[in-house]
Order: sequence, then structure tokens, then C-alpha cells
Amino acid sequence: MKAKPRPTPRQSGNPVTIDLSLARRQLQALIRKARAQPALVRRLPAARWTVDLHLVGPKAMTALNGQYRGKAYTTDVLSFDAPDIFRAQGHLGELVICGAVLKRQAREQAHTPARELQILLAHGFLHLLGFDHERGPRAAREMGKWEARLLPPARGSSGSGLIGRAARD
Repeated sequence: MKAKPRPTPRQSGNPVTIDLSLARRQLQALIRKARAQPALVRRLPAARWTVDLHLVGPKAMTALNGQYRGKAYTTDVLSFDAPDIFRAQGHLGELVICGAVLKRQAREQAHTPARELQILLAHGFLHLLGFDHERGPRAAREMGKWEARLLPPARGSSGSGLIGRAARD
């Protein structure tokens, strides 16, 4: 989900047990793959892209979702665009992922938390590049296409991201 402006997320009292170093490696792999796509590079032609990443518990995510989106529930991923002056230098913004929701969704989808992390990173990253599935069916299809392209293949998985999942449900 896309949210503005930039937050100052704090860790809630709930422990987040997702490996942050794994998350950062997955994010870097995603950025490398996206940088190889000319259509995506045209969206932000800076020499390199950076993204900040935060893993939080349900209380912190509920507070952020309420403060920045007016939604009174915990969500899986929030994207916060960097101000234009930083975007011009290649800093896209921040991704905030709720570890508890990630784990629950992984169980529901019968795949690993690492796979769900890849899906949430791809979804949030595409929001930082300006994609927004909430703009209508056409925008959702385009974002879903890019999610599927950016996600690595997974054994026993359809390869689709959050948009493809929503279409199946």
C-alpha cells in the first residue's frame, strides 16, 4: 500500500524475527533485476537506486497505517516515497514490512516466509517506482505484470505477487 509522507517508524514491543540481512539481500537482488528493465529505469533514470527497509511488529504497523493511510488495521507492507530532491539522486524511499503479517500470509499461501518477503518487497518497491494498483483495473494489471516479472521463480508457486493473489481470491 502506498502512503505519504515519510514516516519515522519505531519498533513496537512485539519482536520481529524476520532476518533483516536476508531482507536487505533480497531487496538488493530485486533492485538489480529492476535496473535491468529499461521500462523501469525510464521511471527514474538516476545512476543507482537505494531504498530504506524497516521490519516492524503489528502495533507499529497499525499505528503507521492509521497515521498515514487512515486505516485502523495492520497491513503487510507500506511504501513511503522520498522527497523529490532525494529521488533525483536515486533514493526511492522507504519500505516498512510487518513481520507478523508476513509470516501469517506465508502460512496462508503455503510458501516460506522468505518467499513472502520477496513478494512484499516487490510490491512495495513497485509502489516506490510510481505504480499503484488502487488507481483501477488497468493500473492493477500493469503492476501485477511487473510483480510477476521481478519475482524469482519459486517451486510450486504461480510466480505472481500480491496483485495476482488478489485476482485469484
